[in-house]
Amino acid sequence: MMTTLYSLSVIGIIASLMLIYRASAMSQNNKSGKYILGISVFTFLFSLFFKDGGLFGMLFSLGRDLPIIAISALIFNRAVRKTWTMILTGLVVYGVIHVLHFSIPSFFEDLFEFESTKTEESTTYNANSKLDTDAEILIDVKSGSSQSDIEKLLADFEVDIRTAFRKPKNLEASEIDDYLAIDVPAAQINSLPQIMSLLQNSDLVEGLELNEVLSATPIIESEQGTVNKSSINTNDPEVSKQWGLEVMQVASLYEWLAKQGKPSKRAKIAILDTGVEGEHEDLADNFSSTDSDYDRDKVGHGTHCAGIAGAVSGNGVGIASFAPNADFIELTSIKVLSDEGYGTQQGIIDGIIEAADGGADVISMSLGGMSTDESQRAYSEAIKYANKCGAIVVAAAGNSSDDTHYYSPANADGVIAVTAVSSDLKLANFSNYFDGSIKMGVAAPGVEIYATYPDNSYRYLSGTSMATPYVAGLLGMMKAFNPDLSTEEAYQILNETGVETPSKSASGKFIQPLAAVQKAIK
Repeated sequence: MMTTLYSLSVIGIIASLMLIYRASAMSQNNKSGKYILGISVFTFLFSLFFKDGGLFGMLFSLGRDLPIIAISALIFNRAVRKTWTMILTGLVVYGVIHVLHFSIPSFFEDLFEFESTKTEESTTYNANSKLDTDAEILIDVKSGSSQSDIEKLLADFEVDIRTAFRKPKNLEASEIDDYLAIDVPAAQINSLPQIMSLLQNSDLVEGLELNEVLSATPIIESEQGTVNKSSINTNDPEVSKQWGLEVMQVASLYEWLAKQGKPSKRAKIAILDTGVEGEHEDLADNFSSTDSDYDRDKVGHGTHCAGIAGAVSGNGVGIASFAPNADFIELTSIKVLSDEGYGTQQGIIDGIIEAADGGADVISMSLGGMSTDESQRAYSEAIKYANKCGAIVVAAAGNSSDDTHYYSPANADGVIAVTAVSSDLKLANFSNYFDGSIKMGVAAPGVEIYATYPDNSYRYLSGTSMATPYVAGLLGMMKAFNPDLSTEEAYQILNETGVETPSKSASGKFIQPLAAVQKAIK
């Protein structure tokens, strides 16, 4: 606001000088011109002192504008004798001021960092972005600012401002409780870019993000998969359909676990998805409810992921998982996606906080989408909170044959991202890939994966959605033996013990359960 007022004061000084010189040339006494000059000079000094940029900004503005004012005064002293020359000169001077004040100053301000209120990251509104209609914007309020300050800033708009996320139990663990959500009414949605600009250029906001709509990563179905003779010593009748367990040599894992005795704890894996059919015949004994509303699944996606992460092994029905019995894994569900498979960034972050506060050791997210934001500040803060609460967060890389760097939450800080490979360990043709910007990424089986489905059924599905719970299940096994295992330590183990695939760094290392669990307890 002060920057605009300052620019207008410069125009006011020059316009008043033009009026005064014009009156003098006509032998008239122009009191109004002198009055305007006085007000403009006062406004010039006031806005110069309070505008953004500090001392260097003031010096830059004075060095630019005092010569303009002086040269304009000299020109007007000669040009105002004739009306047409006065008008032409005035237009030229105004054009010069407009260019210098509104078109090119950003180059110098960026060069010298004059704009002290500029946020670290900039989010650009894309009209094609699919946003939550109940809260389009998420903002991280700067320390010392408040919701009332934001309300005053946006007083000209009929927005609804409220706390963005559920209140975390540990307020010191993250800044996630500083976030506000802003709902822009449908009638004012065209003002969204203007609202975002006001927020980004204020000194009230640390960061701003669009509250984008995400989905369960697209399910690629298979009519039937490969059936092989299983080497795993279990009575689960459908285990021969689980090629991933064979390739990952889970038979050797079972043999080794039989000699180890009980682990330190039963690790809790939270499936953030479309819900989980908790009473499924192959899940119930490993499942505990966080909320009864989460224990249903009309889509099937969450139930399928839960079976991959921790189906009950050795119960004589269905499939098996990395855990040979109920001593290792406990599953729970946090429903963050609708019955149509869609959710919002706000809802997913709420789910991360809820899972972390509920004691989750691993948070598995087979969801995501392409993001228009340059950074994932809110996701990163939520994940940092989960990490400090003792949880490791895993997310699907995505199924768009694209760089994972552009897909959230897999690209957020602190996440272990997962690509999908087929039985020959080649990167699946649909899987996103790693192109060097993802810090922690691994690969797991993700093609023709047979697992639990609603109504006590089973189905083959493909996707990075299916690869992700394999990694979550393995991390749960590792945390069962080493509860204090951090995300960084866990990823280092997965990377060191993993096998390189034909796709090499594009897929990340292919997980090796036995070696990873052994290394986790040393």
